[in-house]
Amino acid sequence: SGRLVFSSGTAFGGNSGAITIGTGASTGGRGGQLCLTVGSGTSGVGGDARIFAGRSTVTTGGVITISSGEGTASSSGAINIVSANAGISGTSGRLVFSSGIATTGNSGTINIGSGAATAGRGGSLLMTVGSGTSGAGGKLILLSGRSTSSTGGIVTLSSGEGTASSSGYVAILTSNSGISGSSGRLVFSSGSAKNGNSGNILIGSGAASAGRGGSISFTVGSGTSGVGGSVHCCAGRSTTATGGSIIIASGEGTASTSGSIFISTSNAGTAGASGRLVFSSGTAKSGNSGGILIGTGASTGGSGGAILMTVGSGTSGSGGMIHMTAGMAYGSSALTGGSMVVESGYGFASSSGTVILKTANAGTTGASGAILLSTGDSTSGNSGAISLITGDATGGTGGSLSLTAGAGDSGVGGSVSITAGTTTAAGCDGGNVYISGGGSTSGGAGSVIFGGGTSTTATGGETFVISGEGVATTSGAIFILSQNAGTAGTSGRLVFSSGTAKSGNSGAIYIGSGAATDGTGGSVCISVGSGTSGAGGSLSLYSGRSTVVTGGSIVYMSGEGTASSSGSIIISSANSGTSGSSGRLVFSTGSAKAGNSGALIFGTGAATGGRAGSIIISAGSGTSGIGASLLCSSGRSTILTGGNLILASGEGTASSSGSIYIMSANGGVAGGSGKLVFSSGIGVSGNSGSVLIGSGTATGGRAGAVIVAVGSGTSGVGGELSLQAGRSTVLTGGILSIISGEGTASSSGSIIISSANAGVSGSSGRLIFSSGTAKSGNSGDLAFGTGASTGGRGGSISIAVGSGTSGAGGSLNVFSGRSTAVTGGSLVIHSGEGTASSSGMIVISTANSGTSGVSGRLIFSSGSSCGGNSGALLLGTGAATAGRGGLVSITVGSGTSGIGGSVYISGGASKTTAGGSVTLQPGASQSGTDGSLYIMNPSTSTAVLTVSSTAFVVTTTTVSVTATSSITLDATTTLTLTGTSGVTFSSSYVYGFESGSGTVSSSAVTFNAMSGTITSDATALLSGGSTQTFTFTNSRISATSLLFVHTKASCTNGYILVIGAVPGAGSASITAYNSGAACTDAYTLSFIIVNP
Repeated sequence: SGRLVFSSGTAFGGNSGAITIGTGASTGGRGGQLCLTVGSGTSGVGGDARIFAGRSTVTTGGVITISSGEGTASSSGAINIVSANAGISGTSGRLVFSSGIATTGNSGTINIGSGAATAGRGGSLLMTVGSGTSGAGGKLILLSGRSTSSTGGIVTLSSGEGTASSSGYVAILTSNSGISGSSGRLVFSSGSAKNGNSGNILIGSGAASAGRGGSISFTVGSGTSGVGGSVHCCAGRSTTATGGSIIIASGEGTASTSGSIFISTSNAGTAGASGRLVFSSGTAKSGNSGGILIGTGASTGGSGGAILMTVGSGTSGSGGMIHMTAGMAYGSSALTGGSMVVESGYGFASSSGTVILKTANAGTTGASGAILLSTGDSTSGNSGAISLITGDATGGTGGSLSLTAGAGDSGVGGSVSITAGTTTAAGCDGGNVYISGGGSTSGGAGSVIFGGGTSTTATGGETFVISGEGVATTSGAIFILSQNAGTAGTSGRLVFSSGTAKSGNSGAIYIGSGAATDGTGGSVCISVGSGTSGAGGSLSLYSGRSTVVTGGSIVYMSGEGTASSSGSIIISSANSGTSGSSGRLVFSTGSAKAGNSGALIFGTGAATGGRAGSIIISAGSGTSGIGASLLCSSGRSTILTGGNLILASGEGTASSSGSIYIMSANGGVAGGSGKLVFSSGIGVSGNSGSVLIGSGTATGGRAGAVIVAVGSGTSGVGGELSLQAGRSTVLTGGILSIISGEGTASSSGSIIISSANAGVSGSSGRLIFSSGTAKSGNSGDLAFGTGASTGGRGGSISIAVGSGTSGAGGSLNVFSGRSTAVTGGSLVIHSGEGTASSSGMIVISTANSGTSGVSGRLIFSSGSSCGGNSGALLLGTGAATAGRGGLVSITVGSGTSGIGGSVYISGGASKTTAGGSVTLQPGASQSGTDGSLYIMNPSTSTAVLTVSSTAFVVTTTTVSVTATSSITLDATTTLTLTGTSGVTFSSSYVYGFESGSGTVSSSAVTFNAMSGTITSDATALLSGGSTQTFTFTNSRISATSLLFVHTKASCTNGYILVIGAVPGAGSASITAYNSGAACTDAYTLSFIIVNP
């Protein structure tokens, strides 16, 4: 078929003319559509539709702008750029968005984005690859530009800024896998480099100026078969220098504690062991292997952090070992093996730290573990020495060295054996044992006492006061006392004191009774005499004061009972007299100016064949005033964290550990029981302390329950139970989390939130799930959901209103948010996705009615609108790539009485412009027959009206089409009107026939029209009495056409008659006769063609 060319002419000195194609504006309806389509064909590639902007040889080429229509009172129009669906074979067409190639400059930018919104949110930008039913899914590839001379282009993914709230999140994830196969990999990798470093990968959360930085979490998803997925962190490998480092550092706390680093394996399941932790440097071929350094940081205002290495407890088999081995040296050039050094911390202004090496207490059976200090065997030299040495002291005594065997309750007591080494060498003596007193550079040497002597130049020998031995009865007593005082004055003092020392320690004082082999040891009693005036005499015990190091200790210890109980220690004040109070008991350590004050430790000893003794702290009862308080306060710190207060029950290694009860006493006959307040203190410039309540883990049973309950009462409203997270005046308030227990081998625990049943009158309590109001931001979300399941189905969510026996049933209301400034919140209901089968159904229905009444109404309606369009109501089914789209069915239920229910579909009424349209459109088909639109006869169930892509068929007795103005019938090819009894226009005016005109030249004229005029050749004038014949070429003429030709205007002087008009295929031969004088100008004929 012929081309249609719409083109303005060329211009040599200005712009060529514009071509504008558009539909007119409409004041009472919508503007007409503008459609550019390429006709379909049955062979070859489909025709192209191309739009080119103008080319410029000197400046920038022309712009192509595609803009949808503005909606001044509502949404602007959409722009859809899509390729058509593929046929039964082949693929759908590609969409290519590309800027052109540039030879000497930058190629053009491609910008894709949604517009800004001043009273709503910016539109979403979505890039998806369509699903398919065979082969791998289509790829989505983002590539930045390649450069042959400089750095390649950048790819940036950035979420939207929230100037008044949170910025948007960026989620990069692969879709869930189907019923078989794995979910897709996520690969974050920089490219390889040939002559430089490969690119870095940086993962981090942004800084927060008024809150905390966001967390970074790396987790491997759980699975139901095989070994769990691994997390591998490997630094870079180097073939010429040192490999890359891996650095894990917690967050700095500039005003408080820095963050912790936890490296742990997860708990083992019902069978198997928890995972190993391996800290090892790699092997080395020609150098030293890497060191492993574990240490805590230095502290300028407190103590350095502790390092604790423990092996977890178990319920079967031997306890786990801690094995520390220094490096082994072997080979011909190897030297001494590696050393192992255990050294306590240095105390710059006080004592250095203690090194304690001990085994744990034995259980109910067995012995405590042995400690072996041994050097290894030697085959060709001396075996290693063992030295136990205390350090030198410049302002005090050197530390003591004590070897003590522990006490036992059966068998012989433990021995202390010091034995020198034996030798098998001939003629050599065994090793010596040396016991010597300590040397001194400024006084006498230390003593080894077997009997003391007198020295005139150094320290004298010891003096022993020993009573006489009684071989058959009691030994003699020793009395040291002062005489009674006279009528005036006091009795003499008794002073037991060692002498002062100028450059060493003063002497010790020992007071004790002797041991008894067949009776009790003698008592030691220190008492102050009574008096008749003034306050009673004091009994003071002071340990030694030191001006440079730690002061002396005071030790109270009762006597040991090797076959029965050890003795008691009773510290009490005497009862008060008839007036006054009993004396106070004060247990306190002294204050400290430049170090820690002393600890206060109360405890009972361990028991190997019974239970340890109890500790009871109680305030006495009284008969007036409020009861005495019992206050436990940990230490206060003016620069760092305050001291901890820890209550821990006793461990039961073979049974349950002890309970801890914190409760107030029962109330009396009037008043309430005391309050229990669990609260952390106020934080002035940091976080207040956490309150943690929980039960411990159990390796062979279930963990203990945590129950918070309010007691019942017999009057007034029941007591409240309130859980409230922390309030923040500058950032987000605290989170309140309720999480049930994990079941690693079975179901996790349930969470039940319910109000109690109502009594005989009244209602059961309300359940309110609500986020708080917001003044300048969004109120909090309320999210209900069940967790994902990898080996089953996700849990159901059921919201139901309970049944009742009186009144209307309870309502179930779901409202989305109201907005006073922009669009209200959306209400979205989605069924579950079925990646390998059907997605879930959504059923919205009212319940069946009872024996009387009607079933409830279903109302789907958008709300009314005051200043804009009311919301649209859309019903539709989703697209299907390997099947047909789902059915949409609107039916009215059948009934057994009355008229049938109606179905009404009406467009919206308008008081100012055009009313709304009602559009019914059947589905199109890419490879089959398009769907049709049917209006059925209710009696015969046959189609009265059928509308398809190729036909409009009405099958009924009578069809009446009435228009108040005009009716237009337009056919692209042929319009056929058929009536068995004829076609009548009912005496109406008929007009609008096809018309044309032409001029004869060289006995021929050509144009295509059903009617028109023909002007004769002015250069071939018709003589009088002569005829003139010419050929009229017209595609409308056929051999069976009825061609009517008449004279419209005769020539001057002549009289023209048409004497012949013979039609043929596409042309006709027309003959004119001049019955007058010779023509002096041209004549004009008129014609009309009627095709039977």
